[in-house]
Amino acid sequence: MIRAIYRKGKIQPVDAVPPAWSEGQELIVEEATAAPTSAELEAWSADVEAATADISDEEHDRFMAVLAELEVESKELGRREMERPS
Repeated sequence: MIRAIYRKGKIQPVDAVPPAWSEGQELIVEEATAAPTSAELEAWSADVEAATADISDEEHDRFMAVLAELEVESKELGRREMERPS
């Protein structure tokens, strides 16, 4: 993804255009969204804290163990993909 601005009726890239893009290639351009305010972030944080308050230590440990296992599996899959001949 690259950033661009709309100026004088044209979309102008702010970042370098990827070399894989070809002349005339169709692109999808979406309006950038504003970053959340500090009040919105604080409200979101409070919601997350409230939602997780009832999770037991055992459930948390099981969840973290599953995440660690998924990370190992993901890395192994990535290594196999990288080693596979094209």
